[in-house]
Order: sequence, then C-alpha cells, then structure tokens
Amino acid sequence: MSRSGTVPLKDGRQMEVVQHAYPIAPADRMGIIELLQQEWARTDVDWLQSMRGAYSQTLRTRVALARVGGVAVGTASIAFACERPRVGVVEDVMTREDFRGLGIAATLTERLVRQAWEAGCRVVYLGNSPREVSVYEKIGFRRLFGAVMRRPAPGETNPEKDFFAPGQQTSVRPANWGDLPGVACLMAQPMESLCLDFLRGLVSPRYAPPLRCVSNFTSLWYGVEALGGSMLTLEGEDPHRVLGLGSITPGPAPLRGHGAVIDALAHDNYPQGVRSLLDRLVETARRKGISLLQAYAAATDSGKVEHFRAVGLTPVANLPEAIRLNGRPVDVTLLQGHLS
Repeated sequence: MSRSGTVPLKDGRQMEVVQHAYPIAPADRMGIIELLQQEWARTDVDWLQSMRGAYSQTLRTRVALARVGGVAVGTASIAFACERPRVGVVEDVMTREDFRGLGIAATLTERLVRQAWEAGCRVVYLGNSPREVSVYEKIGFRRLFGAVMRRPAPGETNPEKDFFAPGQQTSVRPANWGDLPGVACLMAQPMESLCLDFLRGLVSPRYAPPLRCVSNFTSLWYGVEALGGSMLTLEGEDPHRVLGLGSITPGPAPLRGHGAVIDALAHDNYPQGVRSLLDRLVETARRKGISLLQAYAAATDSGKVEHFRAVGLTPVANLPEAIRLNGRPVDVTLLQGHLS
C-alpha cells in the first residue's frame, strides 16, 4: 500500500488517496468491496478472486481509494498486462452519491491513467454508458461508439494501427487474464465479421454500438470456464497483442460430454488467424472427447461461414431473425459437424 498524499476537493475539504496493488490484504479488500457494493451488486469481474491475486501473474491491477475524514468515498482501478503492457483498461470507477460532483472520479482516474503511461501503455480504454458529457471527457477520453471510450498516451494518435499491422508473426496459445486489455482493444475495432461471439452476444461495432468494453473478456472467460471449455488467443509479435480470439463452450448437461459450440474471430488484417484458431479448437474438442460441434454465424457473414466449413462443419439450419441490430432483424446460419 502506498499513500499518495492529499488532494483538495471543490468544496475545500481534503481527500486522502491510498493506492493498492493486487493482491490486496483481506481487511483492505473487504473495505473496497463494501464501497463498490453501494453502486453495484456485482460486476463482470469477480472482485474477491481478483483482489486475492488470482489473476495477478499475468494482469497487473492497481486500485486507488479516496477517503474524506477517514471515510471511503470513491475508488477506481486500472489494469494492464504484466509483461510489456501496451493497452490499459479503467475499471470500477465509483463515487459515493453524497460526494459526487467534487472531482473525485476524475482525480482517481487521471492518476491511474498516468501510471499506465509510465508502465508503457500507449492507449487506455474504459466502458461507460453513452451520455452527452461524462467525467471522462473532461480528462481526455473520447467516445468511439456505444459504451467504448478511449484515450491515447501523450504523443500517440493511432497506436492501434501498429498493434494490428499486417505481416506479423502470430501464434495460438491458451488465453489468460493478461489478455483482458488486448481483447478490449480488439473488440473496439470495427471488424467486418458481424458476430464476434454469438453465445455471448458480442457484435462488431461496425454494425451496432457496443454495450461492453472491458467486460468483453470477462463475459467470455467466465462463460467458457463455467462449462469446462477452452479459450485461445491469437497473439501478435508482442506479448498480449491480441489479434484474435477463439472459444469452445460445451453444452449444458446432458450434452456436456459430447457437444460444444465453437467460435473464433480475428482482426480483418488476419483472416487466416480464424482458421488457425479453429484448427486448434477442433484438436482441443477431440482431446476432450467432444464428438459434436456446432457454430453460429450471421447469414450475411459468408467469410465466417467458409471458415467453419473448412474445419468440417456444414450448414444445417437457418434461424430467422435470430439477431436484431438497431431494429433490423438478421438471420443466423447454424452449422454442425461430427468429429471422428
């Protein structure tokens, strides 16, 4: 724990800022959780697991806690990969209702973002409900679309152009929590494929304003993990430079022993990455004893359908109006294949 001194608030009171790095000691951990629970019953991240340090081997998380008169009044967190971080994500910004409008959220977030720059991050993302003006715009964030906001580091304009540049050496490996910021960055790119992950309702921002930002990774991770599935990352030339993502999600009992849904996505500069992910996922399914694979793709997404066909899946049904985007219905193709 490090004390960052005091900051004057707009009403003249002094705010003490205390900072922690995960894992957090039990007494401090519960105090932060109690503060967060004044705003949310839960979020997409398991607070207790995360604060215990369950993901700290690959993801570095720092939390700033504000106190006024010894009372906890606000908090914010930032996370980035432990190894050569390039993308940061702001999480769980919260101010007690009776202390709002005093600059607490802006102060905490700004401090954490500056630490991300010092660690090597070139851009920071955060998720925020769409509104005309938010506190984040006052400290340099700009809304891309929907819930996604973005702030590049000083001197940077478009680091994503470098992150997703074509021609990189790629590899497929198991996903881990260090990928969380990279996934937020990838999902913010307006990719051509409409359905990024059908089961979790993830759609390319090219077609609809996204409802998630930081929680894209967690919704996938927890959804796949709960059913004993597997999640893979297509990594570029830097650690945690996420160029693509794939998952295999077993069905509920009694299908869990033999059936699963397979899905994969990659940046438009790496269409071959979808096939690399799918090939590895099919191998994983065989090792797990899964014999029936299913996949879903928007009927208009011919490229994704062809990727599924290339690994042995065949269209078996059309699901009329299975997706609705901006009031427009979209048909979905169901594909299926049996593994020998």
